[in-house]
Amino acid sequence: MTTGCKTTTIFLSVLCALLLTILGLMQEWPSWAWAVLAVVVVGVPVAAFKIAEMRRGSLPADFTNFVPAAPIERREHHVSRVALPSHWPDYDFMFSATVRWHPLEARGDESVLNPAGLAVEAVLDRARALTEQREPGRASLIQHELSGALSRLRPDPSGHLQVMAENITLTLNEPDQERLAKLAEVRKDKAVWEHQRKYEQSKREYLGDDVLKDTGSAVVWWLAKNDNQI
Repeated sequence: MTTGCKTTTIFLSVLCALLLTILGLMQEWPSWAWAVLAVVVVGVPVAAFKIAEMRRGSLPADFTNFVPAAPIERREHHVSRVALPSHWPDYDFMFSATVRWHPLEARGDESVLNPAGLAVEAVLDRARALTEQREPGRASLIQHELSGALSRLRPDPSGHLQVMAENITLTLNEPDQERLAKLAEVRKDKAVWEHQRKYEQSKREYLGDDVLKDTGSAVVWWLAKNDNQI
């Protein structure tokens, strides 16, 4: 771009010099006029170059020394189907998520060679603290709890990173899900049976202790049931 400006300036200067020379010859200028013409033809381009250099020097450094930005470090890691304990022994949740982190200011000479490992460990610790207090039968509800609990950036235990997680999924293994369904069915059947047993027991007590306690009680009970057949 600078070379093009110089070429244009020189070309215009030569053109102007030729025109002025032709004009001087036609009008027979005196000798001192030719000396002035020579000074002008040489001085104008030099002055133009000087002004251009001064303007370039006043530009910000960002325009004169452009350096391409360094590539952005990838600060996320996906974990898939990590077993986390539930409140029931041997019933583990399967945890998957995208872990994200942001480095904190380095302390002294300490450096982190594997920030992804630190970030994943911090997220799993936070997730395990919640899942080990929950029963396995509500995986979808606990998934939403985890989404809220892990959506905030928090420092990891070492203090090097701020960590969060998103795109969280929490499931159970299919055999465990089938066992839970069977247990739920048994509990429902047991509840129905308990109600039936209590009803029959109450009915027997009513008949034995009240209705059939003596002949008079039985007759009164029969008449109450058959008041049209006295």
